[in-house]
Amino acid sequence: MKAMLILYNVIFAFLLFLLNGLLGKLQYGVSGPLFRYGKFTFGPMDEQSFSGNFFQKIVNPTVYLAIIAAVTQCFLPSEFLEALWLLIPIFWLFRAGFMLLKNVFPFLNLKYEAAACLLSLALGEGSLFGIILPLARQNEPIMIPATALRDALWFAILAYLLKTAWEIMRNLFEGESLYPGQSRDRIVMKRYHKFSKKFGKHILDTVLEHSSGQVPPYLQEQAVRLVYAVMIYEDYNRPVLIRFGERFLKATLFRRRTMSLGIMQVQTSQPISDRESISRAVPILLAPFLEGQDDPIDDAISAYNPDDEYFSEVSAIYNILAEYIPFDCEAPMG
Repeated sequence: MKAMLILYNVIFAFLLFLLNGLLGKLQYGVSGPLFRYGKFTFGPMDEQSFSGNFFQKIVNPTVYLAIIAAVTQCFLPSEFLEALWLLIPIFWLFRAGFMLLKNVFPFLNLKYEAAACLLSLALGEGSLFGIILPLARQNEPIMIPATALRDALWFAILAYLLKTAWEIMRNLFEGESLYPGQSRDRIVMKRYHKFSKKFGKHILDTVLEHSSGQVPPYLQEQAVRLVYAVMIYEDYNRPVLIRFGERFLKATLFRRRTMSLGIMQVQTSQPISDRESISRAVPILLAPFLEGQDDPIDDAISAYNPDDEYFSEVSAIYNILAEYIPFDCEAPMG
């Protein structure tokens, strides 16, 4: 296949990827950057609906494909139209690449993602090969003319029937059924044991260094758990590959710019390692404990990042750690 045809699909698949992100942001009233911190799905489950997002993954690519096909038919040779079967698969490759970069595969319900992918491909490729290309080969316009309103009406009826079927199925893809509590707990504890083995002694030594004699042992244990809670959430949103890229940019292009670096994503004007980011983050998180605040955990999270969603997610991770580990079992308080 000609490289130009592949590039054509890559460009429009990437635009679809960005458009879907923007539409999702508008649909759910999300403010802030398009690819902001991701939710770890620890909010109240009855407030979260995944059906809209699932429906968006299936239908949006097909609608987008139809529009691109209509424009392509008007301005480009037929071979570009014939090659549009690549568009939706490349879109899903962009999604997979983004999720791989963000290291979110361990947090996904893979059955849910696979079902969305297969239905999206079936609807998109079925529409292309069953409707769009046959029309084009007969020199019929893809864009619906006024005389085809009858067909549009029947399409609306079919869409309504599909939506009704979806409403029946949606309970299978919402709340606890999609992200059960035990699965979240298992992920958090797996990350905790990984980081505790790698950074446990350094975290403990740093907490003791900044709090010894000023903070009682039970609050030191809370501070240690809090460091892990922040670390788990920050690593979820800035996994190792992204942190490597941030350090590379800091060392090459943005030497004078203050950036969030390291596993704890602390603000710094100098390149730092993950271990150095822990050393800088601990005093920030310890400050409310040293000041004798009534709710040092809540105050520490808010001081570290004032975003409400960040507070909710880190608090939820902390509560899981507090349930399973009354103290840092990999590096116990001395």
